[in-house]
Amino acid sequence: MSGDSPLALPVWSAALFTAAGIGFAKLTEDFSRIAATARITMVIASAMALLALATAAAPVAAVLVRGRAGGAWRCLVVPLAAVALWYAVIRIVGHAVPTGPNIAAFAVIAVAGLGVLAATAWAATRISRQVPVAGSDRLRTVAVTAMAVGMAGATISALVWGLRVRTVDAAVFDGGQGLVATPFIPSWIAVLSVLCAATVLSGIAARRLLTDA
Repeated sequence: MSGDSPLALPVWSAALFTAAGIGFAKLTEDFSRIAATARITMVIASAMALLALATAAAPVAAVLVRGRAGGAWRCLVVPLAAVALWYAVIRIVGHAVPTGPNIAAFAVIAVAGLGVLAATAWAATRISRQVPVAGSDRLRTVAVTAMAVGMAGATISALVWGLRVRTVDAAVFDGGQGLVATPFIPSWIAVLSVLCAATVLSGIAARRLLTDA
């Protein structure tokens, strides 16, 4: 993840951040009326982080679109194939598992989805290493720093949300609600841990760029 591309760490931190965001969305789906402000803040901070990453990667994407990246575009086949495989897994599991909650089926689909994120991050990192970027180093530094700030804001929002749910409905922490009826506290802590990991990685990337600037 810390290879010769300045976008390697930001891309992989975004993959972790996306996985945690999906988990957070699943965790909060039954509590839409609790801590709504924290949830909205989470969404805004997440949008800021991912928009910042898109800004940092825009020069690479421009080179790719113009057809000046040589054979780097072939890496795009990897995430497309991963998405197709994920869809196939969903169809197969959907036909094989009877209607109703099934933790094993959910786990298979979730792991396949994580595989899509990993494949996409790998392809993006590989492309960023192969494509010569003539973009502004200052723009990339500002964008990655904004990304780290957005991720930090999202992490804090997720923390506040969970504490607020605990205050409003303490029974949730002791019941069987969470990711696919798992206990709430482990699910919430898992999401927070991944968010923190993504934030740390993006912070390291921002620090490196600021140091090199």
